[in-house]
Amino acid sequence: MNAKATSLNTIVVVAADEKRKEERKGLESISLLVAGSSDRSYHKHPTMALYSRVEYWNERYQKSRNQPPYEWYQSFHTLSHLLNPETLSGCSVSASHLNLNNTPDNADDDASASTTAMTNATKAKAFQCLHPNNCRVLVLGCGNSAFGANLFEAGWRGGNQSDRQRFVQVDFSPVVIDQMKARYNDEYYRGVLGNTNNSKAHMEFLCCDVTQAPLPFENGSFDLIICKGVFDAVLCSAGSVFNIRRMVKECIRLLNDDGGVLMVVTYGNPDNRVVFLEDEEGELDTYWQGVSVHTVPSMVRGRKGGGHSGNKSDFVYLCRKKRGAWKESYALDTVASTSCVNPDVGTAARGTKDPESENQEGAKKAHSGATATNKKDTKMSGKGTKNGTKAA
Repeated sequence: MNAKATSLNTIVVVAADEKRKEERKGLESISLLVAGSSDRSYHKHPTMALYSRVEYWNERYQKSRNQPPYEWYQSFHTLSHLLNPETLSGCSVSASHLNLNNTPDNADDDASASTTAMTNATKAKAFQCLHPNNCRVLVLGCGNSAFGANLFEAGWRGGNQSDRQRFVQVDFSPVVIDQMKARYNDEYYRGVLGNTNNSKAHMEFLCCDVTQAPLPFENGSFDLIICKGVFDAVLCSAGSVFNIRRMVKECIRLLNDDGGVLMVVTYGNPDNRVVFLEDEEGELDTYWQGVSVHTVPSMVRGRKGGGHSGNKSDFVYLCRKKRGAWKESYALDTVASTSCVNPDVGTAARGTKDPESENQEGAKKAHSGATATNKKDTKMSGKGTKNGTKAA
């Protein structure tokens, strides 16, 4: 099998009870090491800890304001093979309609025609909402990356209907948000859109902290949420477990119920990242109808404008929202006010809970979830899961 084929393979992850216990122990140790004590984490991992601080990023972006965009892990071009409605939705499409032979792998042999039709109708909706002409996009932690702009230039304009058009990029650094607004100005849009230049089709840039939910958008506002490097940055923060879980739940709230997709790009392999996509009981299919994992060769170390993870490969998780998942998952254990950042207010002033105590509580819950008896194994593959979660 050639390298390209290998990079596109979906990794099969089988998490049996014993392995799940190990993952939960790993999760607890992560929380204690990175987030249990801010002083200790800064002492042991000073560089990593800085990645969670807005002051660090403000200074970094101010110093690099005249430099080219910087890409963490992967660029648009190295991930473009995944950015199509077939791969994102996990659907097989023939001509302009869904291939009716593409039934769920876990479907019973005697499944009724009505059930099959319903399944395919759902898949068709997912495919349609993830088509560049229709897809509403949210990029989390955009930094000064050109990823979002490259996606926009490739035809992803946030939908072609005026009432649903939306292409939003957010970051908690007011410095970089101001820079992005200046970079992608009217002159830029005239060059990209030409005579069809329409302000409603422009990208929006908002200063928001993704760990301080709720974000200022209505339920189901987006069809595709891109999270490139944000998982890893949040894991460097105090209260990392609590913050990651809150961010995932917020993404579920914001995703379209008809098959919205969360795309996570990280250096973390499935053994230590899948746990953050599960619910508190260690179940993956509470939130997702399918999760596929793709490996992509890391960008060359030292490449201009690129950030190398130090690994040979990075991982891309395509998480397809389960209909009704938000009703099950989202609890108002988050900040009641909007998370849009006031540039004059530091990160320490936002939020109403102590992240360190919340992190300890989250780690204990995660660890106790691993000891529950007879848990269903979680399996992600091209053939679906034992418990019915399809992973394309």
